[in-house]
Amino acid sequence: MLHPLTEWAALRKADQLINERLANNCFIEFEEGELNFSPTYRYNRGDRTFSTEKMREPAWCDRVMWKAIPKGTIKQLGYGPCHALMTSDHSPVYANFCLHADLPAVPHMYV
Repeated sequence: MLHPLTEWAALRKADQLINERLANNCFIEFEEGELNFSPTYRYNRGDRTFSTEKMREPAWCDRVMWKAIPKGTIKQLGYGPCHALMTSDHSPVYANFCLHADLPAVPHMYV
């Protein structure tokens, strides 16, 4: 496995999605939680050892991004991999949130 304090930081600096978002080339005004978990791609199926056959660096494959509506707030409570699911060469990710939205009042005839 990669050491989280050294190799993960180098992978984050080279992460294509992070760099494209910083350049405002995609997902403008969306947010993503910190990638403070192990990469989710380049595993052998059936376990979570890194594949030596794949010629690419480990990476974060599936991602969760969000964007709040005006007057709404979103707080991410968790973000991480589901390494227990091993049917693919990558681990899916989960995210959970606390949401608050100020919606317009509904007229009493619709209540």
